[in-house]
Amino acid sequence: MTGSDLSTQTSVNAGCATEGFPADADHASICAYFSTGISLSIKTAEDANAWAYDVIAALDAPPIEIIEIATARDKYPVMDALKIGAT
Repeated sequence: MTGSDLSTQTSVNAGCATEGFPADADHASICAYFSTGISLSIKTAEDANAWAYDVIAALDAPPIEIIEIATARDKYPVMDALKIGAT
């Protein structure tokens, strides 16, 4: 991870202050976090959507997996998109 990647990742993670992700957390790990949280009913699809929108706002070219998470409207499509993002 380069310095600019780390800077971008830090700003993306800072955008979700309520989650408090570590600065070096990657998107795959965060997708797994939300997938597990939704499965356990401690997170909602809307939480994952909000994080994905923060990522999209922070990056010039966000990954398609993140866009799919942001645009999914129901629990199961969000879970499907998170599973793809976690791999």
